[in-house]
Amino acid sequence: MSRRRSRLAFGCLATAAVSFVIVQQGMGKEPSPAEQVLWSTLYSQWLWVLVAIAAAAWLPGSIPGRLGFCRGAMGAPALVLAVIGTLCLSNATSLLLVDLGVRGTGTLARIDGLVSQSRGAAPWLPLLAIGLAPGFGEEILFRGLIQRTLATRMHVCAAVILAAAVFGLVHLDPVHAPAAFVLGLYLGTVGAVGGNVWAPVLCHSVNNLVAVAGGLGASLVSEIGTTGSAGIWAIASGLALALAWWLTRQGALPPRGHPSHSA
Repeated sequence: MSRRRSRLAFGCLATAAVSFVIVQQGMGKEPSPAEQVLWSTLYSQWLWVLVAIAAAAWLPGSIPGRLGFCRGAMGAPALVLAVIGTLCLSNATSLLLVDLGVRGTGTLARIDGLVSQSRGAAPWLPLLAIGLAPGFGEEILFRGLIQRTLATRMHVCAAVILAAAVFGLVHLDPVHAPAAFVLGLYLGTVGAVGGNVWAPVLCHSVNNLVAVAGGLGASLVSEIGTTGSAGIWAIASGLALALAWWLTRQGALPPRGHPSHSA
């Protein structure tokens, strides 16, 4: 590894340490429990970005290529449809969890609580920490570094599945993990077809921002779920699958070692 790449890797680690101090200062002297969790979440997403960049610097090959920091193959219409598919799949999953009676448990319930507690006080913090930041932190690490690295060693379909499995497992929750795995499969497909990481970043960020905005995501899902939403989530999930199929038909998934996954 060259000195320049070594300096970049160690610079990312140093930035992580400095960022931790900044986050501690940003929380103030007496942050509420909700603010502590939100600031910690924001830091963890930033940490994942730094870890991904540092790992890409240590690994051989182009750093932008390893992370997917490149121009994509999707035009604006395809990106819009990819975002719509993400919203459909995410809401279909949430409605299914409501029908199963588990939507109000585990980390998903805690996320809903954090959004509700932040309403009217500092709404920008949950929008940033839960809405926007995971779209960058999680996608750059899982659909960028992990999936694209795996795609250089195996078929891209296997890389998408493995990256989604790791994405689900890190959520460490019996309810949230399977939901994250399903969403990871879709986002991984978007990243593979799009040829870069920015397409799944856009889909993930818009989805989270819509869910968090105004704190209405959880209450809306709960109200719909209580009215019997089997047909609704079936239609939404079917639309998401149809859009995923359309995207793969528009841009065929590249094989192992394809330039779009070059590192």
